[in-house]
Amino acid sequence: MGDPLGLTPEDLLRALLDDALVVEVLRTVGTSPGELRVAVERRWLAALDHVDEEVLRGRRADVAALLDALNSASHELDGVSPVAKAVLGRAVRESAALHATSVAAPHLLVALLAGHDPVVAPAAAEIGLRAVDVRRAVAGRGRRAG
Repeated sequence: MGDPLGLTPEDLLRALLDDALVVEVLRTVGTSPGELRVAVERRWLAALDHVDEEVLRGRRADVAALLDALNSASHELDGVSPVAKAVLGRAVRESAALHATSVAAPHLLVALLAGHDPVVAPAAAEIGLRAVDVRRAVAGRGRRAG
């Protein structure tokens, strides 16, 4: 999973924007992954004190590994930062509230949008993306799949 100790909400979001289910949910609510990515990157860059090559490369979260560890109650999550654990905890609650059998990438997206991260939350608000709308789209997708 790389360096989970430094994993930030924007790292998780960057990785989620490549997930097919997340892309489908975003399109359902009238947002493109590219639009959200640009808003997050703009906020992220504005918050940096300095920019170097390593920072520009950014970190990538292995969302599949995180979700596997979360769904199997693995000890691999022991080293995850408190901020990332809080997001994962919200994802578990979102999944349970929607009566899903496991935590999936769209639940993680709702958890990120429902949080108070100083980069992700204002970026989503900037483009009119609301957790309640994404939650509704995820719930509707779950009913269609069932």
